[in-house]
Amino acid sequence: ERLGEFTAECKDWPLRFKDPVITPWTMTRPQVKASQAHFIGSAGNIEAIHRWLKKFKFRVKVAVIMAIQNDKEMLLPPDEEHPKRGDAARLSVLEVEEVFAGTNIDWEIVWVSHNSRDESDKAVESVMSTYYPQYLASGKTRVLRITQSGPTLAKGGKVRLAAIDVMEERPGHPAADLVLVTDADTT
Repeated sequence: ERLGEFTAECKDWPLRFKDPVITPWTMTRPQVKASQAHFIGSAGNIEAIHRWLKKFKFRVKVAVIMAIQNDKEMLLPPDEEHPKRGDAARLSVLEVEEVFAGTNIDWEIVWVSHNSRDESDKAVESVMSTYYPQYLASGKTRVLRITQSGPTLAKGGKVRLAAIDVMEERPGHPAADLVLVTDADTT
């Protein structure tokens, strides 16, 4: 259930956040208030950064990196057979769109995978081709598959290689100015 503190019903709720804030975790009233303050503060920070960038006629690019490993059920949207799926791939894009909408901040999201037995990488691409084909085609959302042999890289190893990738300028891919790392779920 979406709490009133995370909607326009709250007088201080940032208008940029339109989509549901969903968490599977039970939250105490103080945790709800702290989380609400985080959203409100984040929106204020993004607005301040945007005003500064606009004043100096700058644009920046943020790359959001998510390491995935056997996360297929968490990444795919729910359906009749799998009502408890997490829908994290689709919701992650919605959240990033909301945060940076109408700003001088460009973005890309990269899910990075290495030896995922459940083909989490293909799950992300399936979601992107269904909900965001334009982003998948442009490279704004993509999966980076690490193909090196040997033991499966842990999260840090995957993130390191993805960070090197997103900071590289190449044809059709402006380098990221800032790299953010987050978990692939939306909690």
